[in-house]
Amino acid sequence: MSTSNCPDDSVQEQFYPVSTSIFRVLPKSRPPFSFYLYDRSLGNFKPVSEPGKVIISAEKERILKACESGLIYLHSKDLKACEPYLSSHLRIVLEDLSEFLSVVDLAPIILASMRALIAPLFRESVKLNFERFNEVVPPLVRILYDSPEILIHISGMLDRDHSLTNKSLATGFTGLGLCLLGRDTKTELQTLEHCAYALFLCDIGLCRLPDFVLGKEFSLTIDEQKRIKHHPVLSLEILSWTKEIPKPALVGILEHHERLDGSGYPRGIQGECISWIGRLCGVVDSFVAMVMNRPGKAPVSEVEALKTLYKESSMYDPNIVYSLEKVVLRD
Repeated sequence: MSTSNCPDDSVQEQFYPVSTSIFRVLPKSRPPFSFYLYDRSLGNFKPVSEPGKVIISAEKERILKACESGLIYLHSKDLKACEPYLSSHLRIVLEDLSEFLSVVDLAPIILASMRALIAPLFRESVKLNFERFNEVVPPLVRILYDSPEILIHISGMLDRDHSLTNKSLATGFTGLGLCLLGRDTKTELQTLEHCAYALFLCDIGLCRLPDFVLGKEFSLTIDEQKRIKHHPVLSLEILSWTKEIPKPALVGILEHHERLDGSGYPRGIQGECISWIGRLCGVVDSFVAMVMNRPGKAPVSEVEALKTLYKESSMYDPNIVYSLEKVVLRD
């Protein structure tokens, strides 16, 4: 919407503009909220629909035409009722609505949207669901780059019950927080996008393993240990069909279980031979695994997890661990 059509700033705090794209994704059959028309001459709003009442075709056309002129708004009190619909269309929200929403309002929409995009990748088919995930990553990274404080609010809403989806979300958002809030200079935009792909997808190979193997914390057979250690390679095999993931991200995914002292897998490389994204993913993935509620193993506190990473400094990049500490223990 053109900013010239916007009411003054004090009004914008209470009302959010509705673009034609946003209007199309919101429900018209008994919506639990009202659409409001802004009257330029009077400088006020009047409802043009009623909560719980069907918006008929003729009304839809009138509202849509008003959207094109930048005159349709939502009241801030109705934003919560809109979240389920907005969360299903994150790209549109990021493009059309993010500049008007506070970070507090935007954080739950982003988290719910990413959950809806990532869960099918792990539970169903990467090929069938990757395109929707992929189209959201670049605009999401740009929004987080410009407003990294969103990540502070998201971190407080992450689910610590163990699942591949929860771990992907926690690893992704924790790692992006490290890149933008924990380093002396925040990570450059293109590198941040590479990090996002690697952090969210580094464990995608685990979806090929049976649930009974993933659910075992102890007493893994030799064959099961081999299968677990092969999952970075499986991740690359699963993602090999698409050309959309940047090569640095794929390298990071392959290397996220490599360790500085050469004790990691799948290749046992060490030191500077491990890419920075691989070392980043290794630190964040290990931290998240320790603080989550895993089968058969109680979580540790964030402080204890950091102590473990520092204690194992021969394995983890201490500079990355220090950046993680600054984010995790942020005042």
